[in-house]
Amino acid sequence: MKSQGLLGPILIAAAILVFFVLVMPLYDEIKATQQAVDERTTMLADLEGALSKVQELKGEMDSNSRNVEKVGGIITGPKNSDEILVILETMANNSGIDLTGIEMGKGKSEGKYQIINLKLDGASSYYSIQSFLDKMERSTRLFDVTKLSMSETGVGSVLQFILEAKVYYLE
Repeated sequence: MKSQGLLGPILIAAAILVFFVLVMPLYDEIKATQQAVDERTTMLADLEGALSKVQELKGEMDSNSRNVEKVGGIITGPKNSDEILVILETMANNSGIDLTGIEMGKGKSEGKYQIINLKLDGASSYYSIQSFLDKMERSTRLFDVTKLSMSETGVGSVLQFILEAKVYYLE
């Protein structure tokens, strides 16, 4: 009789032991797999978001390609003219000048110096043009203004101007 009374608790203890030995490791494995799937799903969503941004930027680039071609038509010059363009654009923006055209042509060599000929077209007030010329004079890059012509546009105090200059640099 005593053995029959112990059989029930022994079977229950054996079932609990089998549960902890066999089923719990499977549960932990399933939980770890679910966490890995969640991480990969988050990574996939991030990658899809980045891909959509790349597609959006590609669309913007395609739509702006016409503008880039226009700028390429406005700005002509030698291959190493980027620095000069940045300097001119910065000075123009700081002076309040609207540059409508920049032409750059390689001039001649004078000794160890190379010369770039510039022609700038723009519109602004007299004082903005004066400020621009002052910034050119104080620039670390040597600008030599050879010609400046201004005319009224008929719109307030806005003047149309054409500035021709030479820029010197070492070869």
